[in-house]
Parts: sequence; C-alpha cells; structure tokens
Amino acid sequence: MKKQFIILFLLISMHSAIAQPKTKSVDAYAIATAELAAIKNKTALGIGGYAGILLNKDWFIALGGSNLLFKHTVNNSSTRFQFNQYGIYAEKHFFNPGNVRFTTALFAGGGWLNYDSKEAGKKFKRDGDYTYVIQPKIAITVPVFKFMQLQVHTAYRFTGGIKSELFSTGNMNGITAGLSLLLGTF
Repeated sequence: MKKQFIILFLLISMHSAIAQPKTKSVDAYAIATAELAAIKNKTALGIGGYAGILLNKDWFIALGGSNLLFKHTVNNSSTRFQFNQYGIYAEKHFFNPGNVRFTTALFAGGGWLNYDSKEAGKKFKRDGDYTYVIQPKIAITVPVFKFMQLQVHTAYRFTGGIKSELFSTGNMNGITAGLSLLLGTF
C-alpha cells in the first residue's frame, strides 16, 4: 500500500510537469499546520509550518518542518516525547473546480526523537539516531479570504532506523490527518 501511494504520487507529478502553463508568475505564502497521528496507539499532536514560493500558481517549493508531541510511560512515569522533522516541502496544485483545489505534496528531510530529560540543565535529550523522513500528502484547499486559505489533509510518514531504546522505526511511521492555514499571495 505504501509503495502504491508513492507510485501514484510520482505518476501524477510527472504528468503535470509535462503540461505546464505558458504564463509565468512567482508568488509566496506560508503554511501553519496542525495534525494528529498515533504513536504506539496513543494520540500525538504535530505542529509545524512551511514558507516558500509558488511558481506559476502550480508548484509550491518551501522549507520547514514540524514537531510531533506525545507522551509515553517510562519507568512508571509519564514522559514527554517530541519527534522533530525538518527539510524541503514540495506541493503540486491540481484541479481547480470553482474555488476548491486538490493538492499532492511531498516532504523530504531529516528527523530525530527527543524526550523530557530529568538531568540538570537539560530540557530535552535526544533518543537514538538522526534519520530520514519522507512524507507524501494529499489535500483539499478552500479559500477563506483573498490572502488566506484553509487546507484539510492526510499523509503517511516514512522514517529510517532511529535506534531508540523505547521505540522501533515502525512506531514513527504512520498516517497523519490535519488542518492547515495558508497565508500569502495565491
């Protein structure tokens, strides 16, 4: 299923790259996003953002990332964890019937896991190694004002081996669903 989702995303992106519009334009906007995911069957909250440029009203290329916040019991104590991911974000805009827009996107970057450390002077401590993060996404975007749009999305996060003492690589992988606020020129 994961491979089929990525293949579908790549095929749609390749098809749209061939049929580029003749007019040239460059705009900019930022995305603030909140999403829910599951880590070891517990709800996690992801908060993040991206900022970049919109080429030909079609391709959005940005930098940014998000932090996935969750709690897990360690030694009979509830401990706060944070999975951080930062990198490059690319979004392709499709079908625009009326004001609604269909979008596919891909995040590619790096990530690491932190936990709330009780050590003196340290708020968070890294658990495990740095890893790659790939996250394909599909979304529906609706304009609210001329400068603001609302986006509902779902995505799937793929990560490499984090070598954490408490979590396996599969624990960081999974489906996310969220809501984003887009601000800028469209």
